[in-house]
Amino acid sequence: MAWPPALTDLRAALEDMFASPELIGSILDDAGVPRAGVNVHSAPREAWHAALAEAVRHHRLEPLIAAVRRQYPTNIQLGETCDRCLKAAGEASQVGSVGASLDCAPRGDKASLAQ
Repeated sequence: MAWPPALTDLRAALEDMFASPELIGSILDDAGVPRAGVNVHSAPREAWHAALAEAVRHHRLEPLIAAVRRQYPTNIQLGETCDRCLKAAGEASQVGSVGASLDCAPRGDKASLAQ
């Protein structure tokens, strides 16, 4: 599976800024991302990887990014990273399903993204 560069950059920013399970969980809750597929107690990189995949799978990437931005509204670098991710998702959605185009769902689950 190819993980898109825009999500890689966002994941790196999130794992540095929101490393505790409590922070990860609160962002997911604020964004309406189901926690079932995310172990917030795992290492931040793995937790955010799973969280972003869940956000894409459930069409909650934009609300997740909005929740993150509310926490640090004046952080320019984070804002630019979020903008790049949203732009990549928007371009992908013009082609078809955002999740399928971004190709960040676990293997075997792409069919559910196209629905």
